[in-house]
Amino acid sequence: MKSIFEEMGGTYRWEGDYRIPNIEFPKQEEYQLGKYGRLHWRFLKEHHPARYSHLILKAANQMEWVRRMNNIHNRAEEIIIHELVYEV
Repeated sequence: MKSIFEEMGGTYRWEGDYRIPNIEFPKQEEYQLGKYGRLHWRFLKEHHPARYSHLILKAANQMEWVRRMNNIHNRAEEIIIHELVYEV
């Protein structure tokens, strides 16, 4: 019995004990920012450097971004638990 993916012409490859679909994503084309995109980019860079660097990091290295967001979440949770649960 073929899967829907195979019925649509898709193929798989074996990776150890798993079948992985052979999927290729199209190359993402370069695009030009318009006038308002450049203004917003400059505004963020000058007035909100933290948000700007956050967006640049997320676009450049998503796994690093996820690691840092998880780290921030865990640290905040530790502080809340320490101050609300264990402090009397």
